[in-house]
Amino acid sequence: MEFGHVGWAPPFQGAAMAKSYEDLGFDVCYFGDNSCFAPDTFGELRDAARATTRIKIATGVTNTVTKHPSWVATSIAPIQVLSGGRAICGVGKGDSSMGTIGRGPQKHVEFVEKAEMLRHYLRREPIPINGWQSRLEWLDNFPDYKPVPLEIMASGPKTLKAAAMIADRITLAISADPERIAWANAIIDEGLAEAGRSRDEIEVGGFFMFAVDDDRDAAAQRLRVRTKGIAHMASFPGHDLSYQPEILRGATEAMRTAYDYKHHDNQVGNPLADLVSPEFAAWFGIGGPTSYIIDRIGQLAEAGLSYVFTADLPGPEWEAFTQIVMPKAR
Repeated sequence: MEFGHVGWAPPFQGAAMAKSYEDLGFDVCYFGDNSCFAPDTFGELRDAARATTRIKIATGVTNTVTKHPSWVATSIAPIQVLSGGRAICGVGKGDSSMGTIGRGPQKHVEFVEKAEMLRHYLRREPIPINGWQSRLEWLDNFPDYKPVPLEIMASGPKTLKAAAMIADRITLAISADPERIAWANAIIDEGLAEAGRSRDEIEVGGFFMFAVDDDRDAAAQRLRVRTKGIAHMASFPGHDLSYQPEILRGATEAMRTAYDYKHHDNQVGNPLADLVSPEFAAWFGIGGPTSYIIDRIGQLAEAGLSYVFTADLPGPEWEAFTQIVMPKAR
C-alpha cells in the first residue's frame, strides 16, 4: 500500500513541500492544480523533482479544459526526465479549477476524447490532426524516457469505465464504504474487458479523508467538513443521482445547488459542513482510533487498492497518521 498527500503548493515552495512529505515517508506528493488557488503547478513540480530522490510527484489533478492535452504532456514529460521516472499525470474533469473561473466540469465525451489524446502524447505516439502527425518531437532527444503514467480520478460510473479503458492508474473518489468499492471494481472490470485489458495493466487507489480519534462519534463530526470536498464531485450536473445509494444521494442533492467554492477548504467552522451529516461522514470517510483506521486500510488493500492519498490533518492527528497508521498499515 502506497500513501500519498495532496495539497496546494505555496508560491515557490514546491521543492520544500515535496521534500517534507518524502521525509515523512509518503510515496506520492500530489500538487493541486487551480490557477486561482496556487501558482503554476508544473513549475513547482520541476522544483520538486530536483529536490527529491524517492517520492513520486504528481498533478492532483490537472485538466484538459484550460490546457490542451499537448500542453499538459509537454509540461509533465520534463518532470519525468528530471525525476528519473517519478512523475504521474493525474487528470480529471475539473472541479474547483473550473468553478473558480465560472465554468462547469468538462463534458464526459470531451473528457474521454482529450484523455485519449493525452495518453498518446505521454507515450510519444503520433496523433493525426488536420494532416499533421502531432507528437512530442523533442522527446526524441531522450531515448530512455518512460511514458508518464496517466491517472484518472473518477466518481461516477461513466468516468470509472472510461478510466479502465484509458488510464494506467484509477483514483476512486467515491467513499471508503466496502460495498461502494465493490461497485466501482465491477465497473472497472467491465471497462477492462471491453477494452481487452487486464487488471495487471492498471493500478487502483483512492482519495480518502481521515480523522484520528479514540471516539468514533467525535471523528465523524470532524469528517463532516473534510469529506464534503470529495463528495461534492458526485453532485455535478450531468451525474445521474438516481444510481447513488440513499446515503450519498441525500448529500449530493443538497450539494448540487449549495456547494460554494469560497469555502472549498477543511477549516473548522466551514459552513459547508452543514451539508454533511455525521452518519454520512462516517460512511464516506474513515475515522476512529489508529487501530480501526489501519484495519479499514487493510480492507481497501484486500479490495485491490494499491494506494491511498489524503490531505493534511491538524496537529496530533497528523502525527498519529504518519507515525502510526502509515507504517503499521504497510
